[in-house]
Amino acid sequence: PSTPCVYFAIDGSGVVQYIGQSANPALRWIKHHRLSLLAEMQSVRIAYLSVDVDLLLRVERALIEYFDPPLNQLRG
Repeated sequence: PSTPCVYFAIDGSGVVQYIGQSANPALRWIKHHRLSLLAEMQSVRIAYLSVDVDLLLRVERALIEYFDPPLNQLRG
């Protein structure tokens, strides 16, 4: 989408591998810093939750804490 959202990269086993947020995720994914790692996984799909732009960071942090995605733990 091109609207503010929190997005989830989910692997073929249904495990959330990465969570991010963006005011315009369509543009964000063009040069995403985790794209190469996600491309190596089998059957990764992207899901999203539309969120008011003012709540993006707070919602993202809460979801990262809840799901503890492996790729959010990597630096860089």
